[in-house]
Amino acid sequence: LYIGEEPFRYLGANIYWLMAEASYGEEGKANVAAALDDAVSLGVSVIRTWAFADGPGAPHLQPAPGEFDEATFAALDFVVAEAKARDLRLLLPLVNHWSDYGGIAAYSRWDTPPREWQPGDACPSFYSSPVSRAQYKAMATAVTSRVSNITGVAMRD
Repeated sequence: LYIGEEPFRYLGANIYWLMAEASYGEEGKANVAAALDDAVSLGVSVIRTWAFADGPGAPHLQPAPGEFDEATFAALDFVVAEAKARDLRLLLPLVNHWSDYGGIAAYSRWDTPPREWQPGDACPSFYSSPVSRAQYKAMATAVTSRVSNITGVAMRD
Protein backbone atom coordinates (compact mmCIF):
# COMPACT_ATOMS: atom_id res chain seq x y z
CA LEU A 1 0.00 0.00 0.00
CA TYR A 2 1.36 3.40 -0.97
CA ILE A 3 0.44 7.01 -0.43
CA GLY A 4 1.97 8.75 -3.38
CA GLU A 5 5.41 7.19 -3.76
CA GLU A 6 5.80 6.28 -0.09
CA PRO A 7 4.90 2.91 1.42
CA PHE A 8 2.07 3.23 3.92
CA ARG A 9 2.25 0.95 6.95
CA TYR A 10 -0.35 1.22 9.63
CA LEU A 11 -1.93 -0.26 12.70
CA GLY A 12 -5.70 -0.30 12.34
CA ALA A 13 -8.72 -0.77 14.56
CA ASN A 14 -12.38 -1.53 13.93
CA ILE A 15 -14.55 0.87 15.93
CA TYR A 16 -17.72 0.44 13.90
CA TRP A 17 -20.04 2.31 16.27
CA LEU A 18 -18.55 5.82 16.15
CA MET A 19 -21.28 7.44 14.01
CA ALA A 20 -24.05 5.88 16.09
CA GLU A 21 -22.40 6.95 19.35
CA ALA A 22 -21.82 10.51 18.11
CA SER A 23 -25.53 10.77 17.36
CA TYR A 24 -26.34 10.48 21.08
CA GLY A 25 -25.52 14.09 21.94
CA GLU A 26 -22.65 15.52 23.94
CA GLU A 27 -22.07 12.38 26.01
CA GLY A 28 -21.86 10.29 22.85
CA LYS A 29 -19.46 12.77 21.26
CA ALA A 30 -17.28 12.65 24.39
CA ASN A 31 -17.23 8.84 24.12
CA VAL A 32 -16.16 9.10 20.47
CA ALA A 33 -13.37 11.53 21.35
CA ALA A 34 -12.19 9.22 24.15
CA ALA A 35 -12.19 6.19 21.84
CA LEU A 36 -10.17 8.07 19.23
CA ASP A 37 -7.73 9.29 21.91
CA ASP A 38 -7.32 5.70 23.13
CA ALA A 39 -6.65 4.54 19.57
CA VAL A 40 -3.98 7.20 19.09
CA SER A 41 -2.36 6.27 22.42
CA LEU A 42 -2.09 2.67 21.17
CA GLY A 43 -0.40 3.73 17.93
CA VAL A 44 -3.44 3.22 15.71
CA SER A 45 -3.40 5.34 12.55
CA VAL A 46 -6.36 3.88 10.60
CA ILE A 47 -9.87 3.24 11.92
CA ARG A 48 -12.64 1.35 10.20
CA THR A 49 -16.01 2.78 11.16
CA TRP A 50 -19.38 2.42 9.52
CA ALA A 51 -20.81 5.20 7.36
CA PHE A 52 -24.18 3.50 7.07
CA ALA A 53 -27.23 2.72 9.15
CA ASP A 54 -30.05 1.64 6.87
CA GLY A 55 -33.70 1.09 7.70
CA PRO A 56 -35.90 1.87 10.67
CA GLY A 57 -34.54 2.36 14.15
CA ALA A 58 -32.33 5.00 15.63
CA PRO A 59 -29.87 6.17 14.76
CA HIS A 60 -30.40 5.72 11.06
CA LEU A 61 -28.53 7.43 8.25
CA GLN A 62 -30.91 6.12 5.56
CA PRO A 63 -34.29 5.22 7.09
CA ALA A 64 -35.77 4.53 3.64
CA PRO A 65 -34.28 4.35 0.14
CA GLY A 66 -32.90 7.75 -0.85
CA GLU A 67 -34.05 9.38 2.40
CA PHE A 68 -31.25 10.61 4.68
CA ASP A 69 -31.26 11.76 8.29
CA GLU A 70 -29.40 15.05 8.70
CA ALA A 71 -28.75 14.52 12.42
CA THR A 72 -26.98 11.23 11.72
CA PHE A 73 -25.04 12.82 8.85
CA ALA A 74 -23.95 15.51 11.34
CA ALA A 75 -22.76 12.75 13.68
CA LEU A 76 -20.67 11.31 10.83
CA ASP A 77 -19.30 14.81 10.15
CA PHE A 78 -18.25 14.96 13.80
CA VAL A 79 -16.46 11.59 13.62
CA VAL A 80 -14.57 12.61 10.47
CA ALA A 81 -13.55 15.96 11.96
CA GLU A 82 -12.39 14.38 15.23
CA ALA A 83 -10.37 11.76 13.35
CA LYS A 84 -8.78 14.45 11.18
CA ALA A 85 -7.84 16.46 14.28
CA ARG A 86 -5.86 13.42 15.46
CA ASP A 87 -4.28 12.62 12.06
CA LEU A 88 -6.27 9.39 11.90
CA ARG A 89 -7.33 7.95 8.57
CA LEU A 90 -10.77 6.40 8.24
CA LEU A 91 -12.04 3.45 6.24
CA LEU A 92 -15.77 4.06 5.81
CA PRO A 93 -17.72 0.97 4.72
CA LEU A 94 -21.05 1.90 3.15
CA VAL A 95 -22.77 -1.49 3.62
CA ASN A 96 -22.02 -4.92 5.01
CA HIS A 97 -23.46 -8.42 5.17
CA TRP A 98 -24.74 -8.18 8.75
CA SER A 99 -28.32 -7.13 9.38
CA ASP A 100 -27.26 -4.90 12.29
CA TYR A 101 -27.48 -1.29 11.14
CA GLY A 102 -29.38 -2.47 8.05
CA GLY A 103 -26.73 -3.73 5.67
CA ILE A 104 -27.73 -5.71 2.61
CA ALA A 105 -30.78 -6.99 4.51
CA ALA A 106 -32.30 -3.49 4.29
CA TYR A 107 -31.73 -3.37 0.54
CA SER A 108 -33.34 -6.80 0.21
CA ARG A 109 -36.42 -5.58 2.06
CA TRP A 110 -36.54 -2.45 -0.12
CA ASP A 111 -36.24 -4.43 -3.36
CA THR A 112 -39.12 -4.92 -5.77
CA PRO A 113 -40.60 -7.29 -4.89
CA PRO A 114 -39.44 -7.16 -1.25
CA ARG A 115 -37.52 -10.20 -0.08
CA GLU A 116 -37.20 -11.43 3.47
CA TRP A 117 -33.49 -11.64 4.16
CA GLN A 118 -31.74 -14.62 5.68
CA PRO A 119 -27.97 -14.64 6.31
CA GLY A 120 -26.20 -15.97 3.26
CA ASP A 121 -29.13 -15.97 0.85
CA ALA A 122 -29.43 -12.27 0.03
CA CYS A 123 -25.87 -11.76 -1.14
CA PRO A 124 -26.36 -12.88 -4.74
CA SER A 125 -29.66 -11.02 -5.07
CA PHE A 126 -28.21 -7.83 -3.58
CA TYR A 127 -25.46 -7.82 -6.20
CA SER A 128 -27.70 -8.84 -9.11
CA SER A 129 -30.83 -6.80 -8.36
CA PRO A 130 -31.02 -3.60 -10.44
CA VAL A 131 -33.20 -2.04 -7.71
CA SER A 132 -30.76 -2.86 -4.89
CA ARG A 133 -27.77 -1.72 -6.95
CA ALA A 134 -29.44 1.59 -7.84
CA GLN A 135 -30.43 2.20 -4.21
CA TYR A 136 -26.90 1.41 -3.00
CA LYS A 137 -25.35 3.63 -5.67
CA ALA A 138 -27.60 6.53 -4.60
CA MET A 139 -26.59 5.99 -0.97
CA ALA A 140 -22.88 5.79 -1.83
CA THR A 141 -23.18 9.00 -3.85
CA ALA A 142 -24.99 10.75 -0.99
CA VAL A 143 -22.27 9.81 1.51
CA THR A 144 -19.23 10.46 -0.68
CA SER A 145 -20.54 13.78 -2.01
CA ARG A 146 -21.61 14.97 1.44
CA VAL A 147 -19.89 18.22 2.39
CA SER A 148 -19.18 18.25 6.12
CA ASN A 149 -20.97 20.92 8.12
CA ILE A 150 -17.86 21.05 10.34
CA THR A 151 -14.89 20.96 7.95
CA GLY A 152 -16.52 22.16 4.72
CA VAL A 153 -14.82 19.26 2.90
CA ALA A 154 -16.60 16.53 0.92
CA MET A 155 -16.34 13.03 2.41
CA ARG A 156 -14.62 11.76 -0.75
CA ASP A 157 -11.81 14.27 -0.18
